[in-house]
Amino acid sequence: MTPLNVEGKLNEAVYRDLIDYLADNGIHGVFPFGTTGEFYAYDQGFYDHLLEVTKDAVHGRMQIYAGANHITTKGAIAIAKAVEKVGGIDAVLDAVDFDSKLEGVSLVVTGEGRIDGQSVRFGKVPVGVAKRSAAKGIPTVAIVGGMGEGAEGLFDLCESTIQTTVSGLMSLEKAMADAPALYEYAAERLFRAIRIGMKLK
Repeated sequence: MTPLNVEGKLNEAVYRDLIDYLADNGIHGVFPFGTTGEFYAYDQGFYDHLLEVTKDAVHGRMQIYAGANHITTKGAIAIAKAVEKVGGIDAVLDAVDFDSKLEGVSLVVTGEGRIDGQSVRFGKVPVGVAKRSAAKGIPTVAIVGGMGEGAEGLFDLCESTIQTTVSGLMSLEKAMADAPALYEYAAERLFRAIRIGMKLK
């Protein structure tokens, strides 16, 4: 349960004490907004704040597994993105049993709207996926809308490469409108290159 003050806001002091107590007594992980149904009572701002406080209070002492419960798909996606922002992609991957899906796989393809140094530093989706895949010796390709400064940091973490969908000057509006076709064409170029590489001697 999430401790609140008389105003219905997060009682941060009590919450931090609770996390300290759990960490000091051998608990291996915490699950904010797990399965109690509390998510019905709070808005996205409350959830974002709780995750930030949780990460700071845990301070690497145990795992954080955040619930992504909501009555709408859009709401569940928003919560999953909030988890990602605080470096919780591992919790999301665990929730979908990602590691078991890597059995028998020789290449992982992931993606993001834009990848840059922030993606690498904060372990956003492509980086989290690439790290998990690398642990099993599987290379990763990220198909992205654009690359920013520091994106190449992904290459230092694991065997990987990045394929952009936009190959020339294009307005954001057009890129968004044509996104499905652009991603499909980028994937086609990617797998053509892989097929050529398989024929090299």
